[in-house]
Amino acid sequence: NNNSSSNSSSTSAAKRRETPQQKLQQYYLPVFQSLWDMEFDNLNKTNPFRIIIDQNTCASMGVPDYCEVVKKPMNLTFIREKVQHCK
Repeated sequence: NNNSSSNSSSTSAAKRRETPQQKLQQYYLPVFQSLWDMEFDNLNKTNPFRIIIDQNTCASMGVPDYCEVVKKPMNLTFIREKVQHCK
């Protein structure tokens, strides 16, 4: 009986030490994973939002000035790294 009380208090202590970023991650990780797993039939079952956006990819997609207009392009690959590291 003492053991269950001890386990309960250690579990409570672990939850108290959880950072706000870790708590938030519990909520947005499932949403992010759903976005990551999406595949578009009309794009040959790919997800263009996973592509890293840089000068080379913009040029190959026919928009060479995209990175000049959009100073901080985002994609799910970049966001996934932030999610995994609780940033």
